Amino acid sequence: KILALQSADKIISVSNYTKMRMDQEIEGLKGKFAIIPNTVDTEKFKIMERSQGFIKKFNLENKKIILTVCRLSASERYKGYDRVILAMPEISKLIPDAVYLIVGGGSDEERIKKIISDNGLFNKVVLTGRVSEEELLEAYRVATVFAMPSTGEGFGIVFIEATSAGVPVVAGNKDGSVDAVLGGDLGILVDPENIKEIGEALI
Repeated sequence: KILALQSADKIISVSNYTKMRMDQEIEGLKGKFAIIPNTVDTEKFKIMERSQGFIKKFNLENKKIILTVCRLSASERYKGYDRVILAMPEISKLIPDAVYLIVGGGSDEERIKKIISDNGLFNKVVLTGRVSEEELLEAYRVATVFAMPSTGEGFGIVFIEATSAGVPVVAGNKDGSVDAVLGGDLGILVDPENIKEIGEALI
């Protein structure tokens, strides 16, 4: 991969963050980059009426829904879903009907369930596991706010999906998420390792 990059005439990166990382880690790439951000199908990801079927299936009636969409993979803990869980007690004090909906499954589920159990958050965190594409779209439609305080995202297409669906966004300020929310123009940027700051932004 390194030889291919060094031999290339032009390298297309999805974000300034990814470009910066490659610049730092591989010699001989300066001046080769063009940046073309990711995008989404706006016929799918758009503002639509909330799905009552989805709301009933996951017991989300009359809730303020904080949403994260990601794989719950042990190799992707940098996405920060555990830090949103740890912010829920403070959020709940001011917004008692707030719940955290995590859409996605993977190898990190058991650790997440233990964090939920250890903090007594059974009624505050909903894990859907893997869902169909239609249910993914429905999750965006019911969300009050989207949050993914990541520390290592190359871009973060989920931020564009959420924004396109009309959902406000909270993102981390240390990775490619910054590009996805146009430096804060399309969402609130927070220190992704500061649980208090995450909670305040979501409130």
